[in-house]
Amino acid sequence: MNTIKGQVELLENKHKVECGWCGSLLHEGAQPASHGICKECLDEQLAIAKTLKKMKLL
Repeated sequence: MNTIKGQVELLENKHKVECGWCGSLLHEGAQPASHGICKECLDEQLAIAKTLKKMKLL
């Protein structure tokens, strides 16, 4: 599977996926766990990046 969607589907079908920031479970599956980012943590990180950009620190 050479598409990103195909790779995500393959990953989700085999591995447990946890948020790398808060540890919440994003998808049930077998070990070992893979990591992604949940909607809440993504929104928080984007807000931080926006603030840093406004402050010209990013």
